[in-house]
Amino acid sequence: MQRCIWHAVVALPLLAACTRDVAVAPVMRRPAALLATASNVAPTRLPILAYHRVMPGLDNHMNVSPTLFRQHMQYLHTNHYKAITLDEWHTAVCCGTPLPEKIVVITFDDAWRDQYEHAAPILEEFGMRATFFAYTSVIGTPDYMTWAQLRDLAQRGHAIGSHSATHSDLARPFGHEDAAAYERRLTREINDAQRLTADCAAAPVHHFCYPYGYYNTNVIAQVRATPYATAVTVNPMINTRTTPLHQLGRFIIAPWTKVDDLAALLTMQALPVLASSPRDGAILSGAITNLVVRVPPGATLPLARVRMKWNWRWTDSAYDPVRGVIICAVPAPLKPNLYTAQVHAWDAHANHYAYAWLFQQNAAARPPLPAAAATAPAPRRTLVLLSSPGR
Repeated sequence: MQRCIWHAVVALPLLAACTRDVAVAPVMRRPAALLATASNVAPTRLPILAYHRVMPGLDNHMNVSPTLFRQHMQYLHTNHYKAITLDEWHTAVCCGTPLPEKIVVITFDDAWRDQYEHAAPILEEFGMRATFFAYTSVIGTPDYMTWAQLRDLAQRGHAIGSHSATHSDLARPFGHEDAAAYERRLTREINDAQRLTADCAAAPVHHFCYPYGYYNTNVIAQVRATPYATAVTVNPMINTRTTPLHQLGRFIIAPWTKVDDLAALLTMQALPVLASSPRDGAILSGAITNLVVRVPPGATLPLARVRMKWNWRWTDSAYDPVRGVIICAVPAPLKPNLYTAQVHAWDAHANHYAYAWLFQQNAAARPPLPAAAATAPAPRRTLVLLSSPGR
């Protein structure tokens, strides 16, 4: 009970922001054994859907027509999915409250006006609730919602979340920013945007959406300290009760996501990864040679086929079922950037398992090479992914 009360308190949106420590330890996944002590409820699968535009006649890779959106909602309704809020998920994870067997969270990014005009009526036609993530700088401008429309959505039972102030990349400073300027921008984008959104939308704002899906351990720490109860990424995977609440995965829904594709996403399984190195959200300052993901060996979760995606493209990989290891060779040293990786696996019954994560490579500080070594060809490096089931 004390744990439930504590989580309820930190979820309040208007608490004063805390000072963050720049040196942040990687976020650790909750051990299943620890969760079991708080609840006897079995782990629940949570797919989160991410929509953007819902506009008739708009040719855009982020636009889903109202006709297709209605088909999606009809499928959820017909197949008895309950659209829960992120508040309900947070309470279930932290306090062990039960949830229905088939659940989904529906989210919308950017607060486009067509979400209010076209998506909201369809949602309500099928009894669905959604979370609308707004970034404050565009509210009231052409093509975007007004604060009055966001307040109306909140009064109709939908949730309002923060998508920052200006939708800028939070994981990296701009070229002209020193450390202090970068800190001030993070405060404006994460803390100040939360308070402004809560005030102007006249609604609690407990949930954050990382702009572009970019984050790292430092950004996560500031989001947690604001505090937001949850934060969502664009890592395409199913969430479970062990998924960190501030690194929840989502499926981006596109115009080519037909009903059969939606059904496949909803029935995907979470690959039970035990640990990864680099960890999800890690910031790397040196050269990386191995990417390691540990999962139980094949006897625990027999997999018939395993593939990897590296920065959204399929790549060659090899799977060792005895050790539970997937090995993937990629070019290295990595250039400074944000990188995504995915493991997709199928068992003998064609059940699809997936795990996805992100890490950041900063410029590596290297001493000058001796004159003789400077002319020698650089050795080829490989990035190795060791995988096992489970996140």
